[in-house]
Amino acid sequence: MVQESTQVAPGLHRYSYTPQDDQLLTELKEKGLSWPEIAEHFPGRTPKSLEARYYSVTQWMTETHRAQRQGGHRWTPAQDRLLIELREEKRLPWGKIVESFPNRSRGSVQVRYDLLKKSENTPPPARKKHHIYTPAEDQLLIELRDEAGLSWNQIVKSFPERSVAALRLRYVMLKRKTTVPFQAPRQRGPPFTPADDQLLIELKEEQGLTWNQINKAFPGRSRGTLQLRYQRIKKKRKTTL
Repeated sequence: MVQESTQVAPGLHRYSYTPQDDQLLTELKEKGLSWPEIAEHFPGRTPKSLEARYYSVTQWMTETHRAQRQGGHRWTPAQDRLLIELREEKRLPWGKIVESFPNRSRGSVQVRYDLLKKSENTPPPARKKHHIYTPAEDQLLIELRDEAGLSWNQIVKSFPERSVAALRLRYVMLKRKTTVPFQAPRQRGPPFTPADDQLLIELKEEQGLTWNQINKAFPGRSRGTLQLRYQRIKKKRKTTL
């Protein structure tokens, strides 16, 4: 499997890698084997040297070769961010992570993660710290998407510390809960009056206040309720034009 080239020291030899060696090395890594386990298939080589060779091979592979090994699809920046988020923030196992990447094998997803971690251009996670979704956030997400009919780029503005990819994933997870269909709770507080709507528009569009600041002008109402009301007013104005 390996070819001896030059002797470095008594009892220690340097071997050149053959294309068959590189192919076997890649296949074993994509199967999820650890470096000590892979070393058992390469007598005379250490786990560290195999690891170095593996990353050397993946770096010089052409984009065509990468596309063939990944099913013809190149990794996008959005997929890289989602991969980092699922592994480091949500701490999901690889079996769960690979479900978010159709047409990719578990091994190729793990390899991509390893490359991102060793690359200086590793995309930062969408959030510095993982925050569990609250019932209020889930309600707002469903309402903005299903009732207000907003796009993901519009919805993400209501969730400053979350990415579009994270919101889409959360939305899919909520919709998959078929045992207990998701139903948004009834609106809390009294109905909005025309004066309330006018004040809401003035604070947001004319004074440019944040939702936290606007919330102080509406005691008894949540920030999510105000955001949803604002989106409904904007949608109603568009339909009347």
